[in-house]
Amino acid sequence: MSSPDRYYTVTAPAGFEDYPARRNHYFKTKTAAAEFKLRVKRWKAEKKSPSPTLSFDEYDKRWLAYLKAHVGNLEILPEIVAHWERTAKAITQPLTVEALCKAFVTYRETKGYGKATLSEDRYIARKLQAALGPRMAHELTVADLRAFLNSAGGKQLERKLYKLASLIFDYAKEQRVIILNPLAEIDRPQVGYSIPGILSPAQFETLLSEAEAVTPDLVPFLALAGFAGIRREEMLKEYADDEVLQWSDIDWDKKIVTIRDEVAKQTTRKLGDRRFVPMEEALLHWLAPYRQASGPVMPVSDAAFRRRMKKLREAAEFEPPRNALRHSYASYWLAGSSKEGIGRLALQMGNSESVCRRHYLETLSPEEGRAWFGLRRAKSQPTEAVPPVVIPVAA
Repeated sequence: MSSPDRYYTVTAPAGFEDYPARRNHYFKTKTAAAEFKLRVKRWKAEKKSPSPTLSFDEYDKRWLAYLKAHVGNLEILPEIVAHWERTAKAITQPLTVEALCKAFVTYRETKGYGKATLSEDRYIARKLQAALGPRMAHELTVADLRAFLNSAGGKQLERKLYKLASLIFDYAKEQRVIILNPLAEIDRPQVGYSIPGILSPAQFETLLSEAEAVTPDLVPFLALAGFAGIRREEMLKEYADDEVLQWSDIDWDKKIVTIRDEVAKQTTRKLGDRRFVPMEEALLHWLAPYRQASGPVMPVSDAAFRRRMKKLREAAEFEPPRNALRHSYASYWLAGSSKEGIGRLALQMGNSESVCRRHYLETLSPEEGRAWFGLRRAKSQPTEAVPPVVIPVAA
């Protein structure tokens, strides 16, 4: 560390150069200070293993020659030993990156995570294996991990690579596969904030009207997303045994939609992820004609849903932003409420209050909120229950 007069200060321990107490030494250049530090390290090493106790046979001399050929200056040997003690000495289970990734995925499979989470685990683990698989995990450098992150090609994927790689190396530290996590020296990639896109009441009315004309099986999805903020993954199966919203989860008498724990997006909340969403009058109006006694609200696969949505977008002649219905619900709900309603909205959305403040404090007027939740059919039809269009879910 440099003193105010630009000298570099190195503190020598007691006993160095026969001086009885710790003493500061000052150097005009950083190089001179570094050379003095090496002298101190050599002195410390000599005290641990005094020269008279050492003897070298021809085998030892060959290794010393090998070491000198590779590092050049044997005076940096104390630094090499110190690095080894910090990074490799305490390792009890050395693994290649490939073996580490496989062990991590197996471990995660025992923790009860959902299929979507495990699918992303496997995807990122395969990418890490492809990039660094044969390497020993404890030999990876910051440069190796930086190159891996740079291979993402985009900030969103880079952030995902960093997030899961951090979990993998944290697991490796627990298992004594590594001692130092190379990602600890790399800042978490930041993704620029973008304002969530929302629909206007007129656009939502167009979607609902066109859906009843060309894709009536999508109306329950549109209504639950736009008037209750239900997530897409809470209504649509990606895998055949995924749990999704059922008609039995809707209490028409109490006007409550229950999002069960096994249906809700998984978080680390101690009290679980189940939530209860009040049914707005607009939701009751649009959903009632499609009401069923049992079964999934959306009896289609995710792939079939995308095809049906494409047909609806073509009929409506516009492309809604990603998650626009859920974002719109939150924004228009707040427009009719106040900032004090953030806590209630967070419970209904299954988000934290901080997320709601970040994403949904739109500058919308109460009139716009009333227009959104005031949407009704131009005519009262259909008044009878509409049979669902069933498209089998792929196994």
